[in-house]
Amino acid sequence: QLYAVDNYRLGKSLQGIFNEIGKSNLLKSSSGSSVVFFQSPSMKIWKENPKEVKIELEEFSFREMSNIVKKMQPKLIIAIGKDAFEKITNGKDEKAPTFGSWCRIVRHGSFYHSMVLGIPHLTGAHLSKEDLKKVSQALAAEI
Repeated sequence: QLYAVDNYRLGKSLQGIFNEIGKSNLLKSSSGSSVVFFQSPSMKIWKENPKEVKIELEEFSFREMSNIVKKMQPKLIIAIGKDAFEKITNGKDEKAPTFGSWCRIVRHGSFYHSMVLGIPHLTGAHLSKEDLKKVSQALAAEI
């Protein structure tokens, strides 16, 4: 229920998308996780970690996130951000992506037995209203 009540930009963006397609209750019953569990003030600072430490932490996070997905068996995983989608799906698009005004805005893949819908990072990619609508429509078609 975190994203359903989150007042930060990512939560607000997800709330807007789910409200637009009339599925705000689904967001309230969803779970969220990161591909990398550890945070730093910026990606620049994260990348300054010694390479072996960063790799170990990223591999640990991915292994644990994978175990969670195996146990929960979600119908749909929304991968927020290009890096998350590519890590989860090994960069494999299973359908032709939907293009927005300047990038791929919806990608389809799979992870174990779950469908993965890849969308741009909602706080970093400056999406137009038209592109956000395409994201909403793609999500509505899958849920």
